[in-house]
Amino acid sequence: MKRILLVLATLLMHTAAAEELNATLDWSQRVGLGLTVSGVIADVAVKPGQRVEKGQLLVTLDDSHLRARIVRAEAELEEARQNRDEGARELERATELYDRTVLSDHDLQLAQIGEARAKATWHKARADLAEARILLRQSRIEAPFSGLVIHVAAQPGQAVINGLRAETLIELARDDRLVARAAIGAELAARLESGAGASVELSGQRLEARIDRVGLEPVETAGNGAPLYELRVVFDRPEGLSARTGLPLVIRTLE
Repeated sequence: MKRILLVLATLLMHTAAAEELNATLDWSQRVGLGLTVSGVIADVAVKPGQRVEKGQLLVTLDDSHLRARIVRAEAELEEARQNRDEGARELERATELYDRTVLSDHDLQLAQIGEARAKATWHKARADLAEARILLRQSRIEAPFSGLVIHVAAQPGQAVINGLRAETLIELARDDRLVARAAIGAELAARLESGAGASVELSGQRLEARIDRVGLEPVETAGNGAPLYELRVVFDRPEGLSARTGLPLVIRTLE
């Protein structure tokens, strides 16, 4: 009998510790994407509300001048390679003549300097070609993760001029994992821990979740002036559920 009473008391304690919190739905990750190079937009491949896969092409600049730069850099690299090889051969001949005491110290040094300069020019040409290829890659925006296109601020023909700060052209949100946000009091915040289990109720479905973060700084104040802290709970979006931020849901957490 005592054992039964102990079990019931334990259940009552857990029930009392359970918290139901009104919350709102939000994205777990949202990024603004832009271009680090200037130019004219040639193509916009997505529209708001479209789901995209990681690596999918979203926006492309007119890259004709960048491709021309690559062709020029490739030609300069080939010329530098030939000069490097010729410098190495010339140094080899000069060293052989020097060993036979036919060539002076000064002439050997000139051959060494010429070979070093040719090699340095070749390294620079390699770097120039690598930079040209990087700029070509940076002339397009690809999805960094699978998700939902939230906003598109790019149009074909639009000039993109980047100075100290890149202009946001695409906003992308991750929608396979969602967040429930609630504001809680300091007493409850002190009892909750990141990583603890929880659940959320959204559109009539009860879903497993976990506490992702308990804020350390107040985000708002209650009616009595007491500070409230952000509780962030993450959960996986079930198949077929249409996610829209701002929807109400309930967080159930057990301390």
